[in-house]
Amino acid sequence: MESAGEALRQLIASWAGDFGYLADHRFSFRFPEVVAARTPTYNPDCVWFENKIEEPSTAAIFEIDEETSRKHCVGGASLANVIALKYRKRLRYFAIVSRERDVARTAIEILRTHLGEKWALEATVIPSFEPGVVRQSIEAVIPRRK
Repeated sequence: MESAGEALRQLIASWAGDFGYLADHRFSFRFPEVVAARTPTYNPDCVWFENKIEEPSTAAIFEIDEETSRKHCVGGASLANVIALKYRKRLRYFAIVSRERDVARTAIEILRTHLGEKWALEATVIPSFEPGVVRQSIEAVIPRRK
């Protein structure tokens, strides 16, 4: 049976066109510049792209977590921030958590506060897996294209 997070991941991908974007809910950012036995990757839950499904075209990154720790939240937001810095652009970042907990918000605030001008994300925490709430929260920060 499909988890609530997996279902939401596919739903968010299906909404991308309504906002003028392309989506991939299996996209991996690669870091070939880091020497390792296997190329390191960052695998967010969904990525929206401006005009092509490729790293430089990234517009928004979504992390969806049913149960999460501060360490996991910081890791996801940090790697998303690295992508924004790598391409010298501000990105939308959505941390979607299954319930109202301060872990995601405070993890983002810690990074925003201490990274200063190196913080390159427009971050939004959505404390619900309810599709209507998630969609409304996205629409509040990304205008829907007609």
